[in-house]
Amino acid sequence: MSILFCLAMLLFVTSMLYMHPSTSQQVDLVEVFIVTVCIAPVLETVVFQYVLLDYFISKFKWAIVPIGISASVFAAAHIGSTNQFFYPLVAGILLGYCYYLPNSPLKKFLCTVGLHLSVNLAVFAMHCIDSKLLA
Repeated sequence: MSILFCLAMLLFVTSMLYMHPSTSQQVDLVEVFIVTVCIAPVLETVVFQYVLLDYFISKFKWAIVPIGISASVFAAAHIGSTNQFFYPLVAGILLGYCYYLPNSPLKKFLCTVGLHLSVNLAVFAMHCIDSKLLA
């Protein structure tokens, strides 16, 4: 599990480099789509739910505390990309709750990744629409 965590963190940090291009770089929408919609939901589910949430669920009696911790760390990790804390916190709570509900590890993973992917896809689409309207 520690190898999985290290690989996930390495890929997570690498993906964050694509999310924050300098102003001199052209943003390739295909790369942003692949990282944001395809890779990030999987990696973030591994890091924030599979590793972090599962660890804290084993330490606390009620699920609200581990979900809150995982959601807070998730929100803190997204401050640089959104300049907000509230929306990623709410998303982290929903993702944590989605991960917590099913009993099957595969259902937990697929439910969380599916929800995260859907949200990221919607944000990506709104960003594309917004940038075309402003151009």
